[in-house]
Amino acid sequence: MNLDAASKEELQELLAYCVVDIKFTCKLLFPDIFYAPFSMLHQQVFDLINSGVKKIAIAAPRGIGKTSVARTVAMRSILFRLQKFIVYISNSATSAEMQTENIKRDLISNQQIRKMFGNIKEVIDKDLGIDESFSKASWTAFGDTFILPRGSGQQVRGLNWANHRPELVIIDDLENKDEI
Repeated sequence: MNLDAASKEELQELLAYCVVDIKFTCKLLFPDIFYAPFSMLHQQVFDLINSGVKKIAIAAPRGIGKTSVARTVAMRSILFRLQKFIVYISNSATSAEMQTENIKRDLISNQQIRKMFGNIKEVIDKDLGIDESFSKASWTAFGDTFILPRGSGQQVRGLNWANHRPELVIIDDLENKDEI
């Protein structure tokens, strides 16, 4: 869909639907990532994510796009300010950092996202003089959402950023070849 041709009201309606439907978010905001048709297995994953259940575990074959969907869940949370503190856990700190860097790159390089939501590096309260982090180790989007990559075995319990505990924890490809 050409979002530039949408009226302000239509655009607001489309974005409101993104908040409740991850499949819609994938296709509308990230068509470069989700260019192939979705399968029935994808629909089951989307239904589970959309259900509002707090703890979800997804086991599906390699190559189906679990990581891309997980990243989109994080990106939607960032764009719509649904959570203040997101932790992305993978089998190593390097792998988790790579995925959060992919999230950052997807949000920064997507011209449609920049047009609709602005620059994710923008700090909301510039008057406070807060220098928000924007590194591989961690970063802050819109000065409002903290993203922290963690590797297997790194501490998650007790984390606190600006009086917020992790609200969204994504665990992606936690196992490694040796453990399997």
